[in-house]
Parts: sequence; C-alpha cells; structure tokens
Amino acid sequence: MVKVVCSPTHVRKDGTLRASLIAPSDIERKGVSLIRQTHLGKDEMYRLARAISDTLQDRTVAGVAISTAEKVREIVDADTGAQSLCVFDDPVRNAGDLTNEAHATGIASACISSAEALRIQKLLLKLFERLRSIDEIYA
Repeated sequence: MVKVVCSPTHVRKDGTLRASLIAPSDIERKGVSLIRQTHLGKDEMYRLARAISDTLQDRTVAGVAISTAEKVREIVDADTGAQSLCVFDDPVRNAGDLTNEAHATGIASACISSAEALRIQKLLLKLFERLRSIDEIYA
C-alpha cells in the first residue's frame, strides 16, 4: 500500500513525514486514500502521483510512504481488541488524470471517537513512516 507524499504539506525539511499525511477525520469518516502499488507500473505511479499533487495548490510530489494492507488491518481497538480499520479496493473511474484502478481505502471499521482516530493516526504514521522515492519501491 502506498500513500503519495506531497511537499511541503506532508514532509518536513529534514525529510520526516508530518502527521498531515493521514488526517484523523479521514480515518473517522471518508477513509484514507491508498494505492496498491502492485497493481501499477512505475510510470503509471509517477503519473498518478503528479495528478494527485496537481490537485493541491503549490504542492509537488516528494515521494511515497509504503506499508501493507495486512499491517493496517492488524491495528486493533485499544479497548475491545477488534480490528480498527478495513482496507478495501475502491477504484476511481472516469476521473480524468485521477482515474486509478489501483485505489484502495482504509476506514474505521466501526464508529470511533476523535481520540481513537488520533490514536489510529499515530499507529498508521508509524507504519508509513519513511519517505521513499517511487523508483525505490519498484527496484
């Protein structure tokens, strides 16, 4: 699973990732937008990353952060031990440059509090902690 990282919004000057990479409100409500890199070639990933950054004013592609769907699904509720996040294929079709058959969404598996969304955000940021180049993930 890949999360596109845009500069300067998602990355600090020292190259570490900001919490803004994964918004707690996305976890709680609409879902975290992810890409299954195994479903795209390198050129298509570059094209898609540029299209995503182009939707954000004054942003450029800094690279990507990578983890696995399995690790995301291993995040559990602190109180109940139940799976906190679902990850599912969610293709984006007929969206011009943003068309993405490899799109996936990670979203809370149940209604959660804002505090729980913040806890999950921290865990996701640990999973997607390192900025990588697109070339690196296809090497």
